[in-house]
Amino acid sequence: MERGIHYYDWKMYNEAILEFNKSKFYYMSQNNKSYEDIKLLAHSHYNLAITYSKLGMFEQALSDANYAFNLIPNKEYREIIGLIQKEIKR
Repeated sequence: MERGIHYYDWKMYNEAILEFNKSKFYYMSQNNKSYEDIKLLAHSHYNLAITYSKLGMFEQALSDANYAFNLIPNKEYREIIGLIQKEIKR
């Protein structure tokens, strides 16, 4: 996931999406997921939501944001859902 964050910082959003998806699929494939695995999976979805938003892909961003929130319902994930919903309504 770190590589995805670097790509995002460098505005290489498509590459960031690839890296975040790799991370997502890795954590999804883990049997007997620990709480730490679930948190990292949720954060992968959160990072994807932010990156898709940067590309104007708000429906996909909302899907990933909702997935993150369903895994770990916290304030940060709820806020990104609200921001994406506002963009979709524009």
